[in-house]
Amino acid sequence: MKKLLFVGAVAASLVACKSGKKEDKAEQADIKTEAANIEGGVKIAYYILDSVAENFDVYKTELEVFEKEGAKLQAQLEGMQAEYQSVYVSYEDGARKQILTPNQMASYEQKLGALQQKMGDFQNTKMVAFQQKQMDATTAIQNKITKYSEEFSKQNGIDLFFVSGTGTQIAYANPGMDLTVKFVAYMNEQEKTVGK
Repeated sequence: MKKLLFVGAVAASLVACKSGKKEDKAEQADIKTEAANIEGGVKIAYYILDSVAENFDVYKTELEVFEKEGAKLQAQLEGMQAEYQSVYVSYEDGARKQILTPNQMASYEQKLGALQQKMGDFQNTKMVAFQQKQMDATTAIQNKITKYSEEFSKQNGIDLFFVSGTGTQIAYANPGMDLTVKFVAYMNEQEKTVGK
């Protein structure tokens, strides 16, 4: 009796599952894939983000400033690392040759600890502050680009203005829709008027 009930339950569930699939296939057959037809057409364009980074004057200027500042900070850190390495080599050499007194060893260890602390503090303060400043500047530039893209689109009757480049969702776009050069020229011109 239990086997009969089990077989009946399995059969009922199979019938229920199969009946839903027929309806799903029927619904899918009714769906037609077409592009949306918009009266008057839609004007679409794009710009290439990498070209903006290379040619937008504000972006280039900020990048140069950060490269110089970053190189300066890196040189300072490397100077501290070189000093640490020099002290460590002297300490290790003296310890290996057993020519250091206990006071000298303690002095070396204290100096090495102080240098490690100095490097850690430098990385946790100046380097972190530099990275935050760089992120803030990047965000400000991105906000400018977004603002200018809206203004540029409105002035040129563009309905959709996409970004193309590394990390974007656009696989292909007709080169005739590439307004990068005009957009960058527009942004550079706007920046000149802002500076006045």
